Amino acid sequence: LQELFRTKYSATEIIEIAKMLQDSNKNTRALHIATEIALRRNAESALPFLESLAQLEPLRPHYFWPSLLQSHEQSGEAGLLGVLKQMNSLNVTCDRETIALYVLPNLPITLQQPEKAIKALDDVGAKPSLVLIEIVMYLLMRQRFEAAHDLLELYPTKLTVEQLVPTLANATVNVRATKRYQQFAKLLAVLSKKNENRKVDWIGQLLLTMVQGQLRLRSDLKALKRFVDEIAKFGLAISPAAANTIITTLEEQMNTDENLAKLKEALQKIIDQNVMLLQS
Repeated sequence: LQELFRTKYSATEIIEIAKMLQDSNKNTRALHIATEIALRRNAESALPFLESLAQLEPLRPHYFWPSLLQSHEQSGEAGLLGVLKQMNSLNVTCDRETIALYVLPNLPITLQQPEKAIKALDDVGAKPSLVLIEIVMYLLMRQRFEAAHDLLELYPTKLTVEQLVPTLANATVNVRATKRYQQFAKLLAVLSKKNENRKVDWIGQLLLTMVQGQLRLRSDLKALKRFVDEIAKFGLAISPAAANTIITTLEEQMNTDENLAKLKEALQKIIDQNVMLLQS
């Protein structure tokens, strides 16, 4: 099969030979191997091989990763969207990994207007139910909190919000530096409305992740209280387990002082017995 490519046989001829090898049981994976060779040599010219393989079995998204990268390199964002359209025509559904690693990082111009990005992706078969959480994550990593909020307001899609906790926790470093506490809490409020499971204490998990992961925040209780106060203003709540664990974590590294007492009081105000902290 390698030799057929080297001697410049046409795609049609190589596919026919690969099928003959499979039909005669000489090589039951001949078409797979030919497709992989084509993708390595020139992803753009591998489409006939992918089309032939799609007639035999459902294709997986990772087959198109080389094509996504190569088409973006050669034809920019339009080329990348073109590959997604090809995938859709072959009944290949994008997965989160493909969207997060191969699509969104290569759509910076389109993502300047997130609403149009969702429409463009929907037009080529990547549904809002799949891409919304990934685009929100993309925006959070770039501290575009207002854009993320506005996008979430537009779509009724429910989300597994606890998946965003690590990204949200990392974003709070910028929130604290820029004093955008209210804007961040406003984003948390709209995420809370979108959450699939209202019983899961993802807010408490977020605060706990912040406290455990950020040394500077642990020693800046005034800033931590600002987060809690803004959360309270939007009617958000945490579980008793989260509040107790946060307090215990802080008490282990510092003597009880006035700021810790005020934080404890603020945490008590947002406790809700009806939400539960997920076990890690």
